[in-house]
Amino acid sequence: MPRFLSCAALVLACGACQLIAPEPVIIRGAPDGPAVTLTQGTLRYQSSVEPFPLNEYCSIQFVAEGTELIALEFDADMPAHKHGMITKPEITWSEDKGWWVHGMNFHMPGAWVMSVNAQTTEGWYQIDFPVHIGPR
Repeated sequence: MPRFLSCAALVLACGACQLIAPEPVIIRGAPDGPAVTLTQGTLRYQSSVEPFPLNEYCSIQFVAEGTELIALEFDADMPAHKHGMITKPEITWSEDKGWWVHGMNFHMPGAWVMSVNAQTTEGWYQIDFPVHIGPR
């Protein structure tokens, strides 16, 4: 049986229709600092304050070059402490300002990982940006 028909038969047999998204491209460590190379283009961030402040609110902007950034999800964690931020950052988009994450607060010094799920015209990416907050 052709693959299309077997998949259609499976969907009909299950009585449900679910879209299956392709697997995301995973980029761990983001060795380029605030920028990573994607399949097509680059994704970079820029903070409203450099370097990221300890226990103060800040925002970051995400910019895609060579591709279109369609959707963005954001979280940040301290892997060594097994917790994240004490705030819930808000993601906004506008045609004139692009994608922003507002209300970030790195409330403890040390190693943090900013995790970004980014959808571009080529697909989904899961990107970890390691950052260090406070003195080394």
